[in-house]
Amino acid sequence: MLTIDVNITRPSHSYSILLEPGLSADWRAGVESRLAASSYLALVDATLAAARDIPPHGCMEGKWRYLWVRPGEENKHLEQYAALCEDALHFGITRDAVLVAVGGGVTGDIAGFVASTLLRGVRLVQIPTTLLAQVDSSVGGKNGVNAEAGKNMVGTIYQPSLVLIDPAFLDTLPRREFLAGVAEIVKTAVLDSGEFFASLEAGAERLAANDHGFVVDAIGRCCRIKAGFVQDDERDTGRRQLLNLGHTFGHVLESLAGYDGSVVHGEAVAVGMVLACRFSVARHTLAKADADAVELLLTALGLPTRIGQLAADRPEPLDWSAALASEEAVAVLAADKKAGADGVNLVLPHAIGDCRLEKGFSPVEVLRFMRDHVDGQW
Repeated sequence: MLTIDVNITRPSHSYSILLEPGLSADWRAGVESRLAASSYLALVDATLAAARDIPPHGCMEGKWRYLWVRPGEENKHLEQYAALCEDALHFGITRDAVLVAVGGGVTGDIAGFVASTLLRGVRLVQIPTTLLAQVDSSVGGKNGVNAEAGKNMVGTIYQPSLVLIDPAFLDTLPRREFLAGVAEIVKTAVLDSGEFFASLEAGAERLAANDHGFVVDAIGRCCRIKAGFVQDDERDTGRRQLLNLGHTFGHVLESLAGYDGSVVHGEAVAVGMVLACRFSVARHTLAKADADAVELLLTALGLPTRIGQLAADRPEPLDWSAALASEEAVAVLAADKKAGADGVNLVLPHAIGDCRLEKGFSPVEVLRFMRDHVDGQW
């Protein structure tokens, strides 16, 4: 078993990430053995719950209570958060309860928000079931829901008491969702070091094929790296912001697609990384060879690298050029959480392993660059 400790000073706390194949075989017993409580509240991805015969929404069995979470970005909103809080309170849980999130990033984000606010905070366990959640969203305490103004605009930073990661969940993960997590692994490597990036280049075929040994190693590396960012900057006011590489561009694309499932988060991040690299090349702060290497790796892994490749399966194709020229696009970018009073902040690579937060870009400038490169012609 790989144990990764995340050491955070007050007012938060330290906790462990446990990574082991088969850890989820009896996840309830695993939680109970590590965290004693009068009751346990499981918030479970509804699709996963139905497939694994988890008790139905509203069910009570011994110390356990069960609520199902509707997955998908289209359901990551205040209405579902509020309904889950009301249902949880209906169970009569007390402050020594443990809330257990079982699912992907949407379930983990909503459950974390519920845990942080329910009775002013109950203990939280994250059991991520998607690759994206295992390498990124389950670690670090960020949670919340989307608002009309943008993605993840309402939420808190609330650290879990425990994270249990079982790579066995990935064996039944839809291919597209698996690759969404692969994009976050590449992002982490671009942030961390040329050595990690080179290992992904050499092992691209193994990673894309979900080779268990390679993937477990990649998950562990990503968790260690993210733990370092979180320990240094829990509140996301400094170095931790580098983890947003590709996300500012990507969130615009997700928003313009309407969070309807036609663009998944990891796909948007993959394209966003390429845009961040090419934007940096245009500013003469990144070598073209490095940008080419990032794009070639993402392509080898089966991920999109151009805006025009996104939302290709929509019944009516999205006119990206028109969407990026709209007032909506300007509003989304201007309202981004990482924007400052003087403009948009972007994480831009200066080399693989050397990314920097650069401030003060005009939303119009950023959107013009995106619009000019919808088809990835550099």
